[in-house]
Amino acid sequence: MMLSESLFNNLVVIDNNVDWKNLLRESKSQSVTPIVFGNLHYLDSIIQVPEEIKAEINKAVETKVMQNIRVRHSHGYLHKLMSDAGIKYCILKGVASAHYYSQPILRNMGDVDFYVDRKDVDAVKHLLFDEGFELDSDDGGEHGHHMVFRKKGMHLELHFEIAGIPKGDVGELIRGYCTDIIETASETTEEYVTYNNPDAFHHGLVMILHMQHHMTIEGIGLRHLCDWAVFVNSFKNNEFSELFKDKLSSVGLWRFAVIMSIVAAKLILMPEQRWMGEIEISDDTVEAIAEDIMLGGNFGRKQGSRKYESLTITVAGRDGKNKSKIVRMFESLNKIVVGHWPIVRKITFLYPVGWIYFVLRFFILLLVGKRNVPDFIGSFKGSDRRSEIYSKLGLFETKE
Repeated sequence: MMLSESLFNNLVVIDNNVDWKNLLRESKSQSVTPIVFGNLHYLDSIIQVPEEIKAEINKAVETKVMQNIRVRHSHGYLHKLMSDAGIKYCILKGVASAHYYSQPILRNMGDVDFYVDRKDVDAVKHLLFDEGFELDSDDGGEHGHHMVFRKKGMHLELHFEIAGIPKGDVGELIRGYCTDIIETASETTEEYVTYNNPDAFHHGLVMILHMQHHMTIEGIGLRHLCDWAVFVNSFKNNEFSELFKDKLSSVGLWRFAVIMSIVAAKLILMPEQRWMGEIEISDDTVEAIAEDIMLGGNFGRKQGSRKYESLTITVAGRDGKNKSKIVRMFESLNKIVVGHWPIVRKITFLYPVGWIYFVLRFFILLLVGKRNVPDFIGSFKGSDRRSEIYSKLGLFETKE
């Protein structure tokens, strides 16, 4: 497998009948094109790649790498801005994830996610406004855990809470683990970009929270799995288990961390480690999770039905508890309402008004042709299938 060769230097055997066009299309839907084809010259020495598709591949890789360079530049721009202002921060994902790749520039970049203490949020807002950024009202403006700022060529996400933390005691314990995420970060310079890089524990915790959060909504693709795999593979012997097992077990995420590592070993041939045999998981479940990753693509882009399926997926959500489809549906509606009308957090009687307004708005947009007609029955069945798969993950389930 070409990802395995690129990520772990595994020797691969390539079939002479490779459908290069389909492989390129799949790599785009999974947001891993530069990683798959970054070593095209080496691959071409093993098997002859048709010239017409080689040009298309090179163009796709070049386009993504140039985007990666621009986003990396944005990370460096943010670091100078924050450092000059004396505001402490650390990066979430982005270059922090790319740091674990042998060729960081090949890791696809989207935007710049950074974390600050809540007490510094107003100062950062004013700093960004002074730099010409605007708060993105189309993205709902202020979310429960971050704000989106844009100006030409830059997309910054200011986080004041880590995404994916559930409510309740488990959530408070996770927040406790995150209290020193900024203090333990270190200034890192690579490929001409300087940024504040979280330490290994906090980076791993952010990634595992991010993966479970998106998996149970629109889904995750190979890019997320590659990020996780190269991070896990950076540990030797039992180091990973020693760093993560006790803390992740205390918040019901160790099982998920191990399962995703097993899936990475199966799907992209990540080298296995001893601790991966500590939990019982059937081959069928591993296959189902791998298939779910491949079917959805990066953030579910391969299946438009994913966003509708997520409305009624019944595995543990932000409160860390399993609930019925009806309850989940109303919780999803609440999230839509809050995303557009943040004021409802304070004026709660507006929630029912929002339910009616946004449901009617959706159907009006359907009638005028501004929304594609969704397959509600298929989405309902899809949520059942995905709920059954995700129930095996034991998300936020603790012994207490």
